[in-house]
Amino acid sequence: MSKSRLTVFSFVRRFLLRLMVVLAVFWGGGIALFSVAPVPFSAVMVERQVSAWLHGNFRYVAHSDWVSMDQISPWMGLAVIAAEDQKFPEHWGFDVASIEKALAHNERNENRIRGASTISQQTAKKSLFMGWA
Repeated sequence: MSKSRLTVFSFVRRFLLRLMVVLAVFWGGGIALFSVAPVPFSAVMVERQVSAWLHGNFRYVAHSDWVSMDQISPWMGLAVIAAEDQKFPEHWGFDVASIEKALAHNERNENRIRGASTISQQTAKKSLFMGWA
């Protein structure tokens, strides 16, 4: 290899290594910051803002009025749980009846798959198989 090729290769290598370090610092810093400070936005807010920009609407600003926990109804937590798993208060993490119904349905209909995962099962799947808790 010629000296100029080695110089270009080492420049690109150094640049990529530095870029990886900078990205890792920003990533780690974001995690550290938002582990102690409140997150100023949600994924939905980011999605709506980016969607507005992609459609040429640069005047749209995603915002929300955050409130403290004591200003939120105690029934809100149950409503969120019920939206995901209506039988959550009635089972111990596995809704056996729904799992059996889903198995029977999936045996009859190969084209339309029915799921029966509970919040507990989804949490286990994400923490065990996707590497985060």
